[in-house]
Amino acid sequence: MLEAAAFAAIGQVALVVGALLVWRFRTLTRAAVVGSLMAFGAGAVISAVGTDLVAVAYDEAGGGATALGIGIGGLGYFLIITLLERSGARESRRHRSKRRWALGTAKSPPLHQPKRETSLLE
Repeated sequence: MLEAAAFAAIGQVALVVGALLVWRFRTLTRAAVVGSLMAFGAGAVISAVGTDLVAVAYDEAGGGATALGIGIGGLGYFLIITLLERSGARESRRHRSKRRWALGTAKSPPLHQPKRETSLLE
């Protein structure tokens, strides 16, 4: 348990140090720098998965099953990300349209009168 607490503390220290660096050096917020750091983090995660999970899968099931599993997992990830991006693009277009209406830069919608309900007393 102490080992887990030590690793958690190390992780939290890295977060605080990163926040302090960004606060001190504003150039770290540029898109190219942020993208590079994110790519480095993604590579580290892929490396960790590759050495921990794929090696065990290869030892347990062999090369063919491991390659098939990696391929199916990668394809599934790609499909899910594609669907999410398309969904996000639709939401973005919808919100842009609402913003234009709110700002008054879009054409006014056609006016229509709601149906008037009649009562028996009229």
